[in-house]
Amino acid sequence: SARAPVAPDASDPVTAEDEIRELVERWRRSAEDRDLAVAAELRDDSYRLLVGDRDSLTRDAELDLLASPDNVIDSWEIGNLDVETRGRRATASFDSFVKGVFSGRRVASSYRMALSLRRKGDRWRAEVAPAAVPSWGGTIQLRPGTWDVLVRHRAASAAAAIEPAGSPCPMA
Repeated sequence: SARAPVAPDASDPVTAEDEIRELVERWRRSAEDRDLAVAAELRDDSYRLLVGDRDSLTRDAELDLLASPDNVIDSWEIGNLDVETRGRRATASFDSFVKGVFSGRRVASSYRMALSLRRKGDRWRAEVAPAAVPSWGGTIQLRPGTWDVLVRHRAASAAAAIEPAGSPCPMA
């Protein structure tokens, strides 16, 4: 299990970066300990987990996976945590090394993970914050404003249903 973060000195003001680092640690612990209440609290309703380059899971689908007896995280180590804050938005990216049992198979996997975060009130929560969308003419970078983003499985045919990704996605 990963070491607990060092508590900041009480006289030092807590920065947004400190809060994000603590959120990532809570994220890791909630998955490792199967604490569904904390895991749900950290994910916005619009949250999606991208799985590989083809699939995504909704917040509720990921919580179901965490609750499943077929999926057990033995350990999850986080390294090389980078935090970039922009007012009430932030991105946390880090290396993950997870050992456990997934769908009844023992696995050990390493990957780079990124969380898009937004501060709502006094809390940071993970959300969907796309920066670009694919189109027939190539990738379109999203400009500041509010966009209705629709998604479909990458391998799906053009006739496949297109679903809203959640509430409109504000772009900074």
